[in-house]
Amino acid sequence: AGNSKSKHPRKIRRRTLLRDFIWAHFFAICLSLSLLLFLAALVRFGQFSLSSSTSRFSRSARPRKPVPRKLPASNDIVSAASVDITTKELYDKIEFLDVDGGAWKQGWMVTYKENE
Repeated sequence: AGNSKSKHPRKIRRRTLLRDFIWAHFFAICLSLSLLLFLAALVRFGQFSLSSSTSRFSRSARPRKPVPRKLPASNDIVSAASVDITTKELYDKIEFLDVDGGAWKQGWMVTYKENE
């Protein structure tokens, strides 16, 4: 009558215990792995400093040649673009359609009274 064996085999119980342990300590495990990766990078690349002007990578880079800039002649310094059209002429050339329900209608009736 007294059967001491569990329904689950021993291997399944171990997996369940491991899974429960990982989920219970998930934050601590992730924090430990992050710290381990940070320390590995620190050991591999050494201590870094933001204020240092020289680094291992900048020494190997070739300096760039300065780009020569052409200075404008003295009479070219103040040159304005010539405009051959005005806003009024532009409005005269463009046709505006004032149809009901067009692009400017906002969904309410717009009325105009001259005496207001």
